[in-house]
Order: sequence, then C-alpha cells, then structure tokens
Amino acid sequence: MIRVLVASAAALLGDGIAALCDRDSRYRVTARCADGKTALRRLEAGEADIAILDLDLPELHTLSVLRRIRRQGCPVRIVLLASRPDRKLALVALRSGADAFLLTSDDATQLLAALDCVRDGKVFLSPQLEPAELFAPGGGESREDPLDLLTAREYEVFALLAEGLRIKEVAQRLDISPRTVDTYRSNILRKLGLERTAALVQLAVRRKLVRLD
Repeated sequence: MIRVLVASAAALLGDGIAALCDRDSRYRVTARCADGKTALRRLEAGEADIAILDLDLPELHTLSVLRRIRRQGCPVRIVLLASRPDRKLALVALRSGADAFLLTSDDATQLLAALDCVRDGKVFLSPQLEPAELFAPGGGESREDPLDLLTAREYEVFALLAEGLRIKEVAQRLDISPRTVDTYRSNILRKLGLERTAALVQLAVRRKLVRLD
C-alpha cells in the first residue's frame, strides 16, 4: 500500500481525493492537512510516499514547501494540483521538484494515472498542457513571453502579488523578509517593463493567470 498525504485548504477536494484512493487498493490517504507549514512538517517526518499538494496552500506557499523538501533530499513523490493551465507555472513547478502537474479540472482517471506515474519514478503532465510547447526551447510559440524572463522565485512572487497580496503577506507566505519581497517585486516590474504593481495585476488578469471569482 502506498501512503498518500493530501494537503488542501478545500475540504471537498481532499474528501474527493481520499474517496478516489479508497477505491484503489494500492493507495491509501494516511495523512491530511490544510496548510503549507503542516504539510512540510509531516513530509519531513516521512508520513507519506506520495504527496498531493494544492498550489494555493495557506501559511507557507506550496512551491516553497516543494523546494524545501527537495533541498532536504526527502524521497517523497509530489503531485501538484493547480486551478489554471499556466505553462510557466507548470515549468516552475517541475523545475522546483514536482513529479506531476495536474489541474483541478482534470478527471479522476488522470489523478490515478499521475499516481501510477510518480510511483514508478516517472513525470506526469496534465493532458490540458502540451508537452511540446512546455519543454521546447523558449517555450514553443511562447518564446517571446516576457514571463519567461522571470526566475522560479520571481514567478512565485509575481503570482502572489497578482492575487492581490501585499508585500508583508507575500513575505509571510514565502517565509522571507518584506525587504526581500520588495526587491523581487522591483526586479519583476523591471523585467516585465511595468511601472506599478497594479499593472502587474492587470497583466495577470489579461493572461487569465488569476481567478476573478
């Protein structure tokens, strides 16, 4: 039996994943949590073989959890769940150490396929994303995409600022200082040719990188 940890602030999402795993004798959800700090602590304690992490975990950002786990050499396999088919986000997640990138709009069979892949040491990508465009040099048709100029950490800060978080809130989510966040923000604005954070948010909205609900 493969032990699975599910980390999601959305209880219904966690319930659905647990029910799905219960129908497959190979997987069992043995741990659940609703925030990044708890997920990190449980993964460090070796409570799971596979972790399914919602991208939008509170307390500590999911990508920060992912990077810390990889720096520590934890062997857990990571399936990242995101709500939007964002090519840059998928690249950042995989380069940060995710083994699978799924969308919450994918069906149950895709989740089981992802679990099978990562269990066998393979990488799984949502069928809603095109691998040729994702991994081609320069991002295929998106090679002129200014977001490709951002580092993984800068994109993480970009995504949180685009959601409307303030500097101090971003710092708390990423467990870094507000001054460091402000430095990242300045670099992001410079690379994207923007003058204000409001323009950054508008860019994210145009690109459908944030939810408007």
